[in-house]
Amino acid sequence: MKLIFITLLCGISLAGTSQEEKFRRHEFQFTAGINTHEACELEPCYLFMYNNYVGVSIGLTAMRQIWSHVFSYPTGDHTAAWMLSGNQEKAGAALLRPSVRFRIPVIKDGASNFLALHIEPGLFVNLYPNETLRFSLYKIAPSGVLLQGGYALSEEKIRNKGGSCLSPHIKSYLTLWIDRYLVSAGYSYSSFDIYSNRRNITFQGYSMNNFPWKKRVTGTLFLSAGYLF
Repeated sequence: MKLIFITLLCGISLAGTSQEEKFRRHEFQFTAGINTHEACELEPCYLFMYNNYVGVSIGLTAMRQIWSHVFSYPTGDHTAAWMLSGNQEKAGAALLRPSVRFRIPVIKDGASNFLALHIEPGLFVNLYPNETLRFSLYKIAPSGVLLQGGYALSEEKIRNKGGSCLSPHIKSYLTLWIDRYLVSAGYSYSSFDIYSNRRNITFQGYSMNNFPWKKRVTGTLFLSAGYLF
């Protein structure tokens, strides 16, 4: 009798394990989007589903502004002016995005999903919360035009302090299954501010916080493609 009872317990345990393994999914996803900071977002992401409804994900988001925002800082005699060096007129960020994933089936094809809604609450982890900005000094022509040709007269570097490291993030999207391939479209929201890694810099008496727009949230429209394996 004891042997039968142990056998039944083992059978139930194995059945539960095989059922659980049946729902596990590995997924690689690549996302591209445009956000409210006039920036593009690119993100490779790995997702693991514990079952058909709950999983976890980790993504690496690269964010970069599409258009330059040039600010100049005149000197006292107005014969020269400082400006950001290189390509730093375009703000950017590198962010790690861990999240929990919830899947809500919308349309099913037999036992498999055909269309589903995904919701992913998580965090943006700013990998470079304090940026070092380079300022170069250029001559100003009598007409008032900034002369950027040739070498800068001088250069200074200043590092930001107290930049934000963590920002809440949530994304929702609809996913269409095509065999092992997935196509998604959706919207994400975060309190992350793309200028947070440079706002606390003060240069030549000018605060960087006064030149770009005031702090704003990150709202992103995106498309993504994925593969199940």
